[in-house]
Amino acid sequence: MKGILICLVVLGHFLISYTTFPSAYYIFTIIYIFHMPAFAFISGHLTHNPPKIKKLIFMYVVFQGLFTIYAIHMGLTIDILSPLYVTWYLLALIFWRITTPALTGRKYLIPLMFIASIIAGFIPGIDNTLSASRIICFWGFFAAGYLTDEETIRRIRTKIKPVFGILLF
Repeated sequence: MKGILICLVVLGHFLISYTTFPSAYYIFTIIYIFHMPAFAFISGHLTHNPPKIKKLIFMYVVFQGLFTIYAIHMGLTIDILSPLYVTWYLLALIFWRITTPALTGRKYLIPLMFIASIIAGFIPGIDNTLSASRIICFWGFFAAGYLTDEETIRRIRTKIKPVFGILLF
């Protein structure tokens, strides 16, 4: 599933240049509606207890540093509090994994997280600083993946296979 999503990300980024064409725009939109929520869900489901955070912090520092050097070399404006390129997702994973102990045993947590993500979209102060808007937006998907057990995943897979096969056909 992660491989398919990665291919869709590449396709989506490729299609950005062609969104003036209606068909490319629709494909781009369809990809962007579900690929990041799916990534967050899968990341949550694959998070182990206790979550590994040190490796993510190391990767974030390394890649943020490399992208910062690249941006400076290209003459771009740097905002040290705004993660560059894909590093926002590493920062989000760090935050989400730190909060995993608080996820279990909370009734109505997932619906509240989705409501909070919608409300956060209307608050001007929640922006790209430390990727706060994205972290909040996809937090519910991560939590849903984290709280979903293997049996539920098996049931979903059995129901999706026929639908996926029909769509692929």
